Amino acid sequence: MYNNYDYPWGADGPNAPWNQVEIPEREFDATISSSLSKSTTIESKDYIIEEDPEGSYIDTSDIAWTKEYQEQHYTPLELINEFKTFLEEQKEKETDKSKIHKIEWLIKECSDWNEDELEVMED
Repeated sequence: MYNNYDYPWGADGPNAPWNQVEIPEREFDATISSSLSKSTTIESKDYIIEEDPEGSYIDTSDIAWTKEYQEQHYTPLELINEFKTFLEEQKEKETDKSKIHKIEWLIKECSDWNEDELEVMED
């Protein structure tokens, strides 16, 4: 097939490194699913102090944890959207082209996120 001309086997074949064609980069659609968690403090007045012969304890079964959390904190999606708004405001003030480029990239990264699920529970 090929005469190796004193070159190593395969050096003059179609699979030789210099015969390789660079495959162009292409864009592909993908869905990203990420699960986050965070320990934090939530204030509530919806608890009950229960008394029994062994002492007292706090019953938190009436607390609407998700509602209380959302009234006091940002969800991850809300935080991303707040950051995007902040970046858009910063972009209007920025004059350095390299910083503007980075801000635009960060704004794009903050776009098109959806919240699939939110669960808040007591530790």
